[in-house]
Amino acid sequence: MSKPEQPVTSDRLSPDRSRVILHPTDFTPTSYAAFVHALRLATYNQSELHILHVAESEDEPPAWHEFPAVRHTLERWGMIPEYTDRHEVEKLSGVRVFKANIHGDDVAEKVAEYVDVHAVDMVVLSTGEHDDFLPRWFRRSVAESVLNTAKVPTLFITHGARGCVSEDDGKVTLDKILVPVDRTPGPDAAIERAMMALAAFGKEDSMLTLLHVGPAGPYPWPTWPAGYRWKSTQLLRQGRPVDVILATAEEQGSDLIILVTDGADGFFDVLRGSTTQQIVRRAPCPVLAIPHDF
Repeated sequence: MSKPEQPVTSDRLSPDRSRVILHPTDFTPTSYAAFVHALRLATYNQSELHILHVAESEDEPPAWHEFPAVRHTLERWGMIPEYTDRHEVEKLSGVRVFKANIHGDDVAEKVAEYVDVHAVDMVVLSTGEHDDFLPRWFRRSVAESVLNTAKVPTLFITHGARGCVSEDDGKVTLDKILVPVDRTPGPDAAIERAMMALAAFGKEDSMLTLLHVGPAGPYPWPTWPAGYRWKSTQLLRQGRPVDVILATAEEQGSDLIILVTDGADGFFDVLRGSTTQQIVRRAPCPVLAIPHDF
């Protein structure tokens, strides 16, 4: 059994919020892929993991038995001994787990309220199957009034794409990271948020590819901050941004795409058909969308 990892003490996604990771679930296999990413982040950061299901009505009974099994997953990963008592999980793993089953007609609004009340650092969410962007239980309830209320970093686990956390042993694979950069938001913000995200995963040996899609000219490359320790390369390509970003991720075998979004691309705002949404729909790997002002 491995010892709990040391928590991140710097480079947090947000220094003024609690370390809380939220995973909304609809109890499907697709949601489980997102769950393992959320749990792995929680184990590294020794954080709270909130697993949330929003039932459509009060008549729907709580589905506690359907929630993903935190204890059994940690046992399989070798992070706690087999047959650990559930009361010992937090002490042995460093993760405090909360499972919430709430009711509401508007699922998106309930999730946004939960994000605000619990000062969530990151949302980890699966996309839907086939041509769906989000699972039906989530997508059909999106309210326009919520689109600007829950701007937090969101890790989208694209259905059918490769993940960056193994379901079998919890191993994190983040060797190649793609970070598109542009003038808005500024490239310095992009690289700063990317560094914080990788620190949250506990990775310091990743190769960052900074990609700018645009005509030749002065390129918006970042000013490297003091203490920068990741390997990096820069690419300049032309074409339709969404197509170029996706083609580059596929070509390079990227393990994660980090998108730093402006005011039009926050959590839930991607549902408006933004660049972020188009990338998430078709990405060959997980996509982490980070509002530049978070």
